[in-house]
Amino acid sequence: MRSIRFRILSLVLTLTLLVWTAVILITWWRANTEIDQVFDAQLVQVAHMLSVTTLHESRELDLAGFQADLLSHEKYHYPIVYQVWSSDGRLLIRGDDAPQERLSAARDEGYSEAFFDDQTWRVYTLVSEDPGYSVQVAHANSVRNELIVKFILSILKPLFFSLPFVVVLWVGVDRGLAPLRWVADQISGRDQSNLEPVLTTQVPVEVSALVGEINALFARLRKAIESHSRFAANAAHELRNPVAGAITQIHAALHSKTGEERHRALEQAMAGLRRLGHRLDQLLTLARIEPERITAQRSPIDLETVVTDVLSEMSHEALKKGVEIELQSQGALAMIGNGDLIAVLLCNLLDNSIRATPAGGTITLSLADSENGPYLLLEDTGPGIPEEQRSRVFDRSHRLPDTPGPGFGLGLSIVQAIADAHGATVTLSNREQGSGLLVRVDFPA
Repeated sequence: MRSIRFRILSLVLTLTLLVWTAVILITWWRANTEIDQVFDAQLVQVAHMLSVTTLHESRELDLAGFQADLLSHEKYHYPIVYQVWSSDGRLLIRGDDAPQERLSAARDEGYSEAFFDDQTWRVYTLVSEDPGYSVQVAHANSVRNELIVKFILSILKPLFFSLPFVVVLWVGVDRGLAPLRWVADQISGRDQSNLEPVLTTQVPVEVSALVGEINALFARLRKAIESHSRFAANAAHELRNPVAGAITQIHAALHSKTGEERHRALEQAMAGLRRLGHRLDQLLTLARIEPERITAQRSPIDLETVVTDVLSEMSHEALKKGVEIELQSQGALAMIGNGDLIAVLLCNLLDNSIRATPAGGTITLSLADSENGPYLLLEDTGPGIPEEQRSRVFDRSHRLPDTPGPGFGLGLSIVQAIADAHGATVTLSNREQGSGLLVRVDFPA
């Protein structure tokens, strides 16, 4: 691929050559026109002068002397040849270089072209009515062309002297592209771990948009790498103990002496593996929550339908615990979002509430619409969350002290991540009357 320097120089030189060509053509046309007019006027003046002088000398009866005087100045070279003819066809006067025949066969007054002496001539014929003289003067076209060429070259000399400008242009373009080389050096000199933004202090305006996109790409790459690093760290942290526990129980089963001990150890290993599978699901859910990708996957959904489907899946967990779930809805509630992830958000909220609510308790889900957009309200009769702990419950792997039932502290982290990807806000508070937690999720309009 050709470099930008080559493209700029090619464009500038091409435009320069086009301008020069246009200047040469226009100058040639104007010079040719102007010089033709000047020489034609000169022919007219000479013809009239010869006509007047011939008339005067004929009245003085001294045409022969006048002819002799004209031919006596041999040291002068006249670029114009001339003839004076009488009305009866006699050659009265002619220049030293003029032939014996008529310069042009034209009889009428005006301009004409003639060929003699191996070249083309411009001839002007003047007819004098009294006493009937015919004057013909001619100028060689070669003289005219030579003068035009000299005139054109004198005008174009400054253009030829400007050829060194190409070198100056090359240096100027090279220095003008120095910021691009600086940006390239800034990027090529990095290793794979350096995703800091490229400095924009030396970046020209024309390249700032490109550098801005590169910095945005670096930011997205850094965010993706951090996300994968967090996933790897979380996986290593969260999976170490369940895997070790399952291995311990399997070893115990292998070395058990009775069938009852073996059965008990295998059941504990199976329970640990189930918890491990649940933890893996949560970690994978966290890993795939990327705001940019979720934004591209949004579509119109009915929030009530999503909530109803989730309740049908979670109802058996509530029945096993002896917890009642109520749904309060005004009907279909349209919004834009990712239905699968909103279902995951609600599952995690319900799972936390079911585990926190004692048997005989109640969980109430409310759906409504406001001026700012739809919202979801979850209210349970559990112990609630102390105010000093609410800012930390969304941290990964953070569990409240004395939290009942198994858990890994990832549920509310998933809720927060999904809410952030949808531009939603999650608010936690305790119920004003009685114990319990109140969770409100406000979605954008």
